Amino acid sequence: MELLKKVTKDSRLSAYSKTIFAYFYSISSENMIKFKKCEKLAWDLKINPKTLTKNVKQLEKYGYISVFRSPFCTNIYVLKPNTESYSNWRDKVRKYEGKI
Repeated sequence: MELLKKVTKDSRLSAYSKTIFAYFYSISSENMIKFKKCEKLAWDLKINPKTLTKNVKQLEKYGYISVFRSPFCTNIYVLKPNTESYSNWRDKVRKYEGKI
C-alpha cells in the first residue's frame, strides 16, 4: 500500500500513469502482472494502446515498474519498490513464468 501512495503523490507522473499503476496494483499477484497483448490491457483501461505504452515508459523511467518481454509475446509487468535490484526481480520473473 505504501508504494501505491507514493505513486499517487508523485507529481512527475501523469494521471494516466497513476491510473495504470493503480490498475496493476489491484490485479497483481506477487507484485507481477502477465498480459499477452498490450491491446488487451489498453482495452481493459479504455485507453489508446499508444497512450498505454507512453505512460508505462514513464512508470519505468521513475522506477515504479519493470517490463519483461518473454519470447511468447507476453509482457510481465513488475511493480517494484526502488529498494530491490534489477537482478533480484529478473530471478522472481523467471520463477513467476514457470507458475503460469
